[in-house]
Amino acid sequence: MTNTDLDVEQIVSRELEAGERLLWCGRPAQGLRVRRADAFAIPFSLIWTAFFVFWEASALRTGAPLFFRLWGAPFLIMGAYLVFGRFVADARRRRRTLYGVTDQRIIVIAGLSSRTTTSHALRTLPAVTLAERRSGEGDVVLAATDMNHVGSGGVVKRGDSVPPALEFLTDARWVYETIRTAQRRLT
Repeated sequence: MTNTDLDVEQIVSRELEAGERLLWCGRPAQGLRVRRADAFAIPFSLIWTAFFVFWEASALRTGAPLFFRLWGAPFLIMGAYLVFGRFVADARRRRRTLYGVTDQRIIVIAGLSSRTTTSHALRTLPAVTLAERRSGEGDVVLAATDMNHVGSGGVVKRGDSVPPALEFLTDARWVYETIRTAQRRLT
């Protein structure tokens, strides 16, 4: 499922309530992306995978018992996911994600096998954070934080939760300003 800009606007517009006005709609940048948090995740995944490649090669070369030859297989599969698969899964998830900003709320439509729509009322957002990269691409996080946790698979400190975000936006600053302007008009 790929959506053109016109499709994105039509899909997001179906979620609007009576009298609600769409200010912006879009989607995250497509394709494989590397996040800042991958500076830790990539070396870890390579070390993990290399260790279990060594384990399996040693077990097969020495004729170890079947248990030891099979022991490393699940860890190799996990390593392959950590090295390659998570980037593919992330790209597939973003390909099926759409965003909308209205004069009342932020809409996130996502889903691989089924569609989930989440609304965030502009009046009740605890904070809005712009995390902009030098290229101008960035994330608009709907909390007082950034997106560093995402590269580690969404792992956050105990007691914390993963904040909702509009991620990998090519026009992040403009979307951020649109949200802030809409919030000011509501107060």
